[in-house]
Amino acid sequence: MSSPATKPLYKRKPSLKGLSGPTYSLSGIASRYNLPNPAALQPGIEMSRGQLESWPVHPIAESTSNLSLGQSHRPKSVTHHGKQKQASRADIEQSIIPKPKFLEQLEDYLQRELQKSNCPPQGPDLIRLQAFREVFDYLMEDFRTYKPLMSAIKNEYELVIDYQQEQIRRLPSLEMALGTVEEECERKIIAMKQEEKIDVRNLREENKRLGRVIDQANEEKASLQAQVDRLSEELSLSYKKYRDEADARKLLVSDINELHFRQQDAGKGKVDEDDDPVLLKLFLNRAREDLKRSQTQMNEVLADYQDVVPRNEFTKLEQTCTTLQEEHDKLKSDYRTLMQEHSTLLGVHKEVVAQRDKYARESELMKRSSTPRPDWERCGDYIEGGTDKWNELTDGRTSDEMVDVLISQLTGTSLEAIQPVEFFEAQGTSEDLPKHLRFDGQVRNRRLNRKDSMLFAEEVWQERERLRTSGEELEAFPDFFSTYLQQRFFEQVQIAEWGYNIHDACSRLRDEDQRIALFGDILDGEVDEEVYHQQVAVFKKLCVQLDAASDKSGEEDVVSKDELAASLFNVWPAKPQTAVEALTKLCEDDQYHSGNGKVNYKKLLLEDAASTSPFLDLLRRQEKAERIDFVSEIEQALKGKSDITVDELRQAILAVDPGRSEYEVIRMMMCGFAFSKASELDDSTVAMETSKLVKLLQSGAVNRLGRRE
Repeated sequence: MSSPATKPLYKRKPSLKGLSGPTYSLSGIASRYNLPNPAALQPGIEMSRGQLESWPVHPIAESTSNLSLGQSHRPKSVTHHGKQKQASRADIEQSIIPKPKFLEQLEDYLQRELQKSNCPPQGPDLIRLQAFREVFDYLMEDFRTYKPLMSAIKNEYELVIDYQQEQIRRLPSLEMALGTVEEECERKIIAMKQEEKIDVRNLREENKRLGRVIDQANEEKASLQAQVDRLSEELSLSYKKYRDEADARKLLVSDINELHFRQQDAGKGKVDEDDDPVLLKLFLNRAREDLKRSQTQMNEVLADYQDVVPRNEFTKLEQTCTTLQEEHDKLKSDYRTLMQEHSTLLGVHKEVVAQRDKYARESELMKRSSTPRPDWERCGDYIEGGTDKWNELTDGRTSDEMVDVLISQLTGTSLEAIQPVEFFEAQGTSEDLPKHLRFDGQVRNRRLNRKDSMLFAEEVWQERERLRTSGEELEAFPDFFSTYLQQRFFEQVQIAEWGYNIHDACSRLRDEDQRIALFGDILDGEVDEEVYHQQVAVFKKLCVQLDAASDKSGEEDVVSKDELAASLFNVWPAKPQTAVEALTKLCEDDQYHSGNGKVNYKKLLLEDAASTSPFLDLLRRQEKAERIDFVSEIEQALKGKSDITVDELRQAILAVDPGRSEYEVIRMMMCGFAFSKASELDDSTVAMETSKLVKLLQSGAVNRLGRRE
């Protein structure tokens, strides 16, 4: 270290107080912080030749270091007192040898920055990191020789910190995806619990029914046992009476014979003694009276004991009764065994029926959706490059991907342009957009299929029906849909995501399923919500008509084609004959036949979220076409008028559909003029443009009620 007479090593540096240098900001914090003037620290001044200090530089340091080095070779069993002595010597050396001024300035600057930023004294913190980062930059600027290495080390640390921050930013999206999966799993668990509840309820009902059957059997058993006991008592009493009567009969016959012999002996003796005719006549009359009395008594005995069973017959009957009792006990045991087997077979039958219905639905779906495997090798003959090029492009791809490759080759479009986009571009937050589509940025494309779209739509309709039945005031269906999304998802990103995906599914799948097309039209405000409710009510009415026809014929779930056509005409009196014939023609498919020339209407009306029967699909298409045709006939009846009044619309409706009731006419006029109350129709001066009126009628729940003339 230089002597005091020499030139000092450090010049007096400007104070770091009053930061007036460049500013910086931290990520996530809006405030900006000032740096000191670069001249305040004067980086690089100690790099001048002969001006760089080392610390400690006092001669004591060498001796201390040597002393420490010598002590490091001592055994590990150094006493605690020796360690304290070493520490005290190091503290004395630190106090004697001063720090370099540049080091002191850096430490002071660091402490001031940490105090100004109000950061925590310990632990990871971005503000503390920024303060240490600035001090390290000044240190690198001062030691230019090691600056490349120190910069590389710093950059590696910065890359690791940026990577960790990027991972932290991705956590919210992963949490939202996890929440979505959790909700779906909970919904599936709830559905499974509902199915289990139904199965348990059915098993309990079956158990109660079998209990009632067992109680009836026990009652019958008790009744039969009582009859057997009563018959046994009656049989024993009858047998006793029979024995008594038999003995009495024998005694009576013996008395009669003895009396008869006495009369004969008495008559013979008297005749022999004296042949008086008068006595003989008296004896004869008395004998006749005795004979008559004896015959009467005999007849009474025969009449009283004609139902008495002899003992040998009683013995046979008793043996027969014992045999029947044993057979009865055996049959009761067999009956209990059969009941147990029957209950087991019922459970097996129920499972088999459920599997049969499941496989039938899957088979029906496969019949409608599956097609023969195409011969993809033939495509190689029609594209540039031939079969080899085609095999190279389609190697390892699915049929759907092969279709994309074929379209790309035929149209010259890249595969990226053909494949669906991963994200939708939101249309903004304009007031002209529906509430569920107001969003800025990108939303994920979930690519909803037919089943998922219908399940979501059914949940929306169930919530809407709950509000209708509760008597609450209903808002417009698009506004209700936005409210439903907000109550279900809470996060604006998920609300916009489901809103755009449902909107896309309704546009993309409207030709595959008329239910999705109707939901999309109602959501866009092109069709009145009452059309859906009217459609549901009419289909229920058709089911009631078919059930009544099936009950009348005595066969379950089957009707004839004539009964089906009659039910269709009862529900839709104005439906054309050709439309009914088209519907009945669909019944010629083997899957709808019951084996006796009749139609299983339950299969005709079968539908779920993934599919619907061709019968119901054609029925919905016909209903939509008939509504449009009916409105077109009303438009023709208006004779091209530009503005239509209430009376003119009434006349046109009655001209096209004369059998329409006054209530239905008023309801249809309210739909055409968009009135909410019937009293508004009393103003005869109200008029509306024909095009607007026709559009309102086409979007409303209007149809022909009377038969066509």
